[in-house]
Amino acid sequence: MPPLFIKLGFIVVFSLHILSSWPTLSLPTAHAALPIDVEGDAQGHSVVLLDTETFDAQVFSHNHVDGVHFGKPWLIIFFAAWCGHCRVVLPQFVNASRLLSQNGIPHASFGMVDAVKSRELVARFKIRSYPTLLYTTGKGNNCHVFQGSRNFERFVSFSIHLQKAADTGSFAEVVSDPERFLSAQKRWRDSRVPMYIYLPPKSSGTSSVLSVWNVAVDAASSMENIRFGIVHGDAIPSDWKSSRVPSYIAVVKAAMQCRGRGPDGALLIVDSDAYTKPHCYEGPWFEGDVETNIDKINDINDSILTLHPLIDRFFTLNGFRAVEEASPTLFFALRRIKNQLLGVLVTNGPISPTDNNMLPVLREVVRKRNEAASATPSSRLRIIHSCHLGHPSGCITAQSIVTYVDGSTQVAWREHYKLKLDELPTFIVIDAHLEKVYKMGTHALHFETIKHTLPWRLGGQQQAVIETFIESVERGEVSGERMTIAGKISDWLLPLPGMDYVHTVLGFEDSLFVLVVLSLAFFVIVLVVVFVVDPLVTRLAESSSKREAIAVAKKQD
Repeated sequence: MPPLFIKLGFIVVFSLHILSSWPTLSLPTAHAALPIDVEGDAQGHSVVLLDTETFDAQVFSHNHVDGVHFGKPWLIIFFAAWCGHCRVVLPQFVNASRLLSQNGIPHASFGMVDAVKSRELVARFKIRSYPTLLYTTGKGNNCHVFQGSRNFERFVSFSIHLQKAADTGSFAEVVSDPERFLSAQKRWRDSRVPMYIYLPPKSSGTSSVLSVWNVAVDAASSMENIRFGIVHGDAIPSDWKSSRVPSYIAVVKAAMQCRGRGPDGALLIVDSDAYTKPHCYEGPWFEGDVETNIDKINDINDSILTLHPLIDRFFTLNGFRAVEEASPTLFFALRRIKNQLLGVLVTNGPISPTDNNMLPVLREVVRKRNEAASATPSSRLRIIHSCHLGHPSGCITAQSIVTYVDGSTQVAWREHYKLKLDELPTFIVIDAHLEKVYKMGTHALHFETIKHTLPWRLGGQQQAVIETFIESVERGEVSGERMTIAGKISDWLLPLPGMDYVHTVLGFEDSLFVLVVLSLAFFVIVLVVVFVVDPLVTRLAESSSKREAIAVAKKQD
């Protein structure tokens, strides 16, 4: 048999090979050729092929104006040749760049990085899955993760929007007076969630372009539903309380009462139908010691800033209205967040955003829960922070989101969650991060007898049943069903001693959890073979040889 050190070396190499493949979330069986000519695109100046050696020189090549580093904005995709989803997204990415270039439309530069050949960049930017898109705004050396839809139309619109933001210095527009506030509100009303940066009177004299808070706006602006407005406290009219714009008065009042404090004293306020009144964010803005030394940071050149997980979560969850039509963007955003539940009304026919039969009740459910969660901000932030650190037993859903989908036409969606057509309409709760579904039909049979009574009344039976069901799911009183094989295997493994701890340490990532457990099991089996079975077989063989030798010797005598 091979020497022991050779066997152990094989074990170590095999385990490292498996774990090094984690960023892909799935193990490739073969390297498939990309359906585009990467080198050709780079030579054709449509998309720039970046690598470890050229990345900084290209992306962070700045002009220095008044002590500030200004450069061109970039939209960059990290891909792997064997990644199936990359083969779908990359052609759309390249075609968006070609269209804009051929028509002479000002837009951000497009770049792509082959992750297999640029492992240093993958580690530097903490790329955990493919494709991942990053973007820069041309200010400092900050990079932000793109969180919008990954399709041709979105690449075109965002790259144009990104270039305009680079030209003006910010994604936000000034709406300090009631008239401009109302004008922006009318433009955003139907499809956008307005968020406002309120700057107190006599705050730092640093311009908006150079302000640290502007980095937070940059980082959140790839979310399709959010639009930002800036309200300068110095520019608010003295008679603002008598303004004929009620929403303007409400936002300013919220700013006056807000206990949050960001860079330059900036306050972040969302004005969404998910709340009965404008809601203020009162947590930290950036990771590290930025918050404790915020007054020492003069401009965006001082450091590379990373959003704190709490404000990142705030942007993500408040970037949607109280009740949204189901979309890939919504599910992609929520898939990033642990312990966040999504309520879904699955109907047996089309439903309009202006529906008055069911949606008003769902909107009221969201508002009541959000108001209750925001009643004690310090407690709410502490609970969310506990969730972020990986303590699911102390988690509650501090932000409610409900969506709706036409189950009669979205057949693939309905089949994925194993819903029958004759069960509709129904209400389910989904944990998008864990791909786990909780079905009301099996836990609230009373709902089946009242769901067809339209319209649903505010404060009526349907609302009470839905609220009770969501609370039961949050308390862990309702069993759910995993939709993925990795999730089902995880559920089978978790009751074993120590597995819950391993699952927590690995960030509740089922694919990685199963991979690590199987690797450890393989490692243990090989160790048993090497240190137990192999010596035992060897000893038995030696004993058998001795007996044969003795028997031969006796015959010879």
